[in-house]
Amino acid sequence: MVWVLFTTIIFSLNVLCPMKSNPFLSLIGLGPRGLFALEQLYISFSRSELKVLPFILIFESSDVLGTGTAWKVDQTPSNLSNITDRALKDFPARPAFDLQGTTFPEFPCYFEWLETVMDHEPNYTKDAFQPRRVMGTYLSQRANSFIERLITLEVIELVRSKVDNIEKLNGKFQVFTEDDGLFESTNVLIAIGHVSTAMSDENQKFKKHAVDNDLYFSNNSYSNQAKEIYGAASTFAIKGLGLSMVDVMRMIMDHYDGDFVQQEDSIYLDYTLKGADVLMVPYSLDGLPIVPKPLGKNVDDHFSLDQKQKKDLFAKLHKQLGNTDNLTIKELLKPIATVIADIYSSLEDRFDDTSIGKSGLVSLIVDWLVDPTIKHDHILDANLPVVEYMKRTCEMAYGIHAFSLDYTIGQVWRQLQPDLYNIYSHKLPPKLMSELIQVDEGTKRYSFGPPVESILQIIALYEAGIMNLDFVNDPDLKLIPNGFQLKNKNGSITCEALIDAILSSPNLEEMASPLIRNLKENDLVEQVEDKLGIHVDINNTHLVDGKPIDGLHSIGRNIKGSEYGVDAILESFNPIKIEHFVTKIHSKLIADSKVN
Repeated sequence: MVWVLFTTIIFSLNVLCPMKSNPFLSLIGLGPRGLFALEQLYISFSRSELKVLPFILIFESSDVLGTGTAWKVDQTPSNLSNITDRALKDFPARPAFDLQGTTFPEFPCYFEWLETVMDHEPNYTKDAFQPRRVMGTYLSQRANSFIERLITLEVIELVRSKVDNIEKLNGKFQVFTEDDGLFESTNVLIAIGHVSTAMSDENQKFKKHAVDNDLYFSNNSYSNQAKEIYGAASTFAIKGLGLSMVDVMRMIMDHYDGDFVQQEDSIYLDYTLKGADVLMVPYSLDGLPIVPKPLGKNVDDHFSLDQKQKKDLFAKLHKQLGNTDNLTIKELLKPIATVIADIYSSLEDRFDDTSIGKSGLVSLIVDWLVDPTIKHDHILDANLPVVEYMKRTCEMAYGIHAFSLDYTIGQVWRQLQPDLYNIYSHKLPPKLMSELIQVDEGTKRYSFGPPVESILQIIALYEAGIMNLDFVNDPDLKLIPNGFQLKNKNGSITCEALIDAILSSPNLEEMASPLIRNLKENDLVEQVEDKLGIHVDINNTHLVDGKPIDGLHSIGRNIKGSEYGVDAILESFNPIKIEHFVTKIHSKLIADSKVN
């Protein structure tokens, strides 16, 4: 494995000095989205006849640029990405460009970087899911190669502090940092990722119980506190059955010596633990586990639309957007359900022999998308014992079991997601957008599912007596002196540690970071819809009471509801999502230069 940092720089001295005394833009956060926004801005500047480059302040408190929290380079290699290398083939390169005499060479796309720098080639039989720190390495190299040149040109200042307040005064924005810094700029772009939320009443009780009884509790499964717990405790209750639970499982098992071994003539694994005992007991409100993605392209192709199907579908979806006043969520979903029905009907192996006509199948798909708890012979029974349920989905992922209708819906939806994100963002009324996001959240158990290897490992740990899955479905939880007791009709179990492995969604009302709290107090932000994020327009300008806050912009997961599709790494590098903001900023810059 070769680790290379692209640091070859070509400098020019023939650059006019930027306006340092009057920063044009403050960029808050240089994670993936902030990085791409900055790249797009300077590429746009390079195509104009600007005589003076704008000066930009960049606020980023992390030691490593470009990665955000999810892609940190120092995380355990056992934390895997849940997106395949193959699915990242459209991750864009940064093109080469010249900026007033200085050359910015191309930085390769992620796919090319994997092949040339990491010496990795795609395998279409079995998809590869890289450790998340591999993507982090790519992002940090891409960021460093860019920021180094901008610093040398003296067009940016990198402020290593966290912003905790923004105020607007006399048409300018006052940017305050937690170490008492004060900066001023004409425009602000907030590109922060996951922010802290207020601790729930339940978690506050858990925390107090742990402190009072010398137990362990963490409401942030990726915190340093949680990492210490993984090495100190031996029995863990884990709240959540999603991707974070898988990460917690792996971070715990990193402290133990053991091996997964492939069973002979089987897809399943055995696990042998050497030495100390450990026990993990995950649970959730519905007891439904995440569903693995198809093993590789050969299986995934069963769920692909051909070009004509895509063209016809997207034309119907765009036509719907011509009049959304009375459009219902079920009407919105019907064209998508129709193509899913065609794909399911074309599958060679049938999951169930129960006859269902085309219209009935389309209606069933729409109903399931709106309410994934409905039951039908063509839908995998969610009441199966959880291990049996996991085994069926793993066999589907391998293509050795007939695909159920729900599995088919989830995989087709996953393949359509990038296009749906572009089609629907800023195009739907807030209520309808909220309903579509609820549908999307319901599919994430499938569309954002992990590698099949992760589920096979859970099964192996269960069969080895290390993962207890008897309490997954909404158990009673009692606080007793010697631990956290999970109880259902079949029995009880007590753990000395409890880890909350549920990541909070971007709900503006629950965000507790000082920056968001102060934005709300200063009337510079409002919620787009109940339980969703910041209200922005197509230019990413904040809207409050229907009026734009000129110069104040947000991008990323915290504008969920204004924008559709905020969680995927590909969306962080989606030029369509950022183009209106870039155009607006560039136009303001041109206008300002003419005035000055």
